Amino acid sequence: MSAPWPSASTMKSSAYRVLIAACEAVGDEQTKAVCARILQEELSIAPELEAQLPELTRKYLSRLNT
Repeated sequence: MSAPWPSASTMKSSAYRVLIAACEAVGDEQTKAVCARILQEELSIAPELEAQLPELTRKYLSRLNT
């Protein structure tokens, strides 16, 4: 059995971490600060979003069957 796909919020968080590292490498403190702020926002809402996904999926799928 293969490993499950990472969630969208995990992918977004990872992307911001990569951007932060790239900004550090080139000395772009302004963009780094923006990315760090957005990353914190993503991390703060991720658990709430993840908890809602099963119900949202069921509602969406039920609309397809009508």
